[in-house]
Amino acid sequence: AEYMAFNVVLCGGTAIALAFYFARWESGSGRATLGKWTFGMLVLQDDDSPMPFKLAVKRFAMSLVSVLTLSGSFVMCFFRADHRALHDRVTKTKVVWRGDENL
Repeated sequence: AEYMAFNVVLCGGTAIALAFYFARWESGSGRATLGKWTFGMLVLQDDDSPMPFKLAVKRFAMSLVSVLTLSGSFVMCFFRADHRALHDRVTKTKVVWRGDENL
């Protein structure tokens, strides 16, 4: 029982830390995590506006659901013309190359 409680706390804490990381960086002034920024990508709403923090948390939660379901919804972006995964479609966001945004 103690081992299971420890795992629940560890997994929950990790999920919260990751949610804060992704949401904070993607909704911040840089509009990207460190990895996306390194590769020249930004996360924007469909109308090209920056994403608010609450929407970024929702986007992360949908990404987590994708990971927990064996990443099937990430794979869908390879077969779609707009290259958007399920978490982008649900939250009405997109990942664009820096310089391609219409700001």
